[in-house]
Amino acid sequence: MNGMAANSTAPTIFIVSEYVDPQVNSTGYYWSKIINGVSLAFPCVAVICPENSAAKQYPFESNRVFVYPLSESSYKKNHLLFRLLGLLNLSFKFFVKIVRHVRKNDLIFSGTNPIFLLLCIALSKKFTHFKWVLLVHDVFPNNLAAAGILKKSNIFYQILDCLFSWAYRSADALIVIGRDMETLFREKQIIDQLIYQPNWVNKDEVTPISKSQSSLISGLGWESKVVFQFFGNAGRLQGIDNVLSAIAQVTDQHAAFLFIGEGSEFGTIQEFAKTHPQLPIALIANADLSSRNEGLGACDVALVCLRAGMQGIGVPSKSYFSLAADRPILGVVDASSEVAQMIREYEGVGWQCDPDNPQKLAGLIDAICKLDLSVNAGRARVLMEQQYDEAPAIAQYIESLKRVLSVSKQ
Repeated sequence: MNGMAANSTAPTIFIVSEYVDPQVNSTGYYWSKIINGVSLAFPCVAVICPENSAAKQYPFESNRVFVYPLSESSYKKNHLLFRLLGLLNLSFKFFVKIVRHVRKNDLIFSGTNPIFLLLCIALSKKFTHFKWVLLVHDVFPNNLAAAGILKKSNIFYQILDCLFSWAYRSADALIVIGRDMETLFREKQIIDQLIYQPNWVNKDEVTPISKSQSSLISGLGWESKVVFQFFGNAGRLQGIDNVLSAIAQVTDQHAAFLFIGEGSEFGTIQEFAKTHPQLPIALIANADLSSRNEGLGACDVALVCLRAGMQGIGVPSKSYFSLAADRPILGVVDASSEVAQMIREYEGVGWQCDPDNPQKLAGLIDAICKLDLSVNAGRARVLMEQQYDEAPAIAQYIESLKRVLSVSKQ
């Protein structure tokens, strides 16, 4: 932990997030990069985050960044009640740090994790009058309805919707990662604060490799297969049941399916593979993968899927990593979603299929297996470099922060 910059009169940029370690998940990846970029643009930068007991220092730590660590909060993430209590506890710890250290005219740049953090920041902002820029990766409580946890007609959902709409309106700027997400906020009558900035990846950190170079593929003996790969978190919102049902209906003998990751639905995939031993399905846990680059290159087609009704609620970051690996995307997503819009706009980078239609998905997989996929080689990578690279994305974040700060001085 390091001291604050000498210029104590300048406003401090407080970056507040549950995840800041790129080795943990995509959220940690993004925030570690953002912290590094912001610390080069502003004289006073501080981070409020859970303490990093697993490593000797934070990945972004330098004499330009001061860290206010929170004591660890461990809870069972795959158990709904324990997860709720754990998130409430963690959010309260964030609230205490914010009230104690953030001053008037400072700026908080936060994400949407842990979810109750939004309410804590909105509440403390009423007293301290700092500025707040919110990077929206997930929209709560809409994601609860999409996951089937709460119906929109439920009184508890309606209360949450009112509370979180108030919190979103309290932000001075809302950076949304999808055009479908922008539409959703407009429907909530939250308009003036919106800034569209899609997710991204560092082009130098993902190197395209041919499938024939993959040790994972050679180990499975799948060199002649057309490999469809799911990479990342397999949770409630990914529509895993739809994908598995489709796999059972695929007829092309060249199709094979590789799942790399973790999550609450990973056990469902394992059970499906056991009960369908005749199907070419392989699973690799994140912990067993030596590098992200190796995993991303172990396929012909990247499988990106969400449950029906997820448009506007979240955008899978794996889409951009797969583009960087020069893999076309099979997006099993709503037609109005950000991923579907991207696939339609840029020829040769993928295909879209509606969720909850396993028969249609199986037919599309069969059709893809008959294509010469080498024809579109390079298109996904070029798109990522032109539209979804790290440097211009970080620059836009910094510009948004400066804009909010300049308004506060007027």
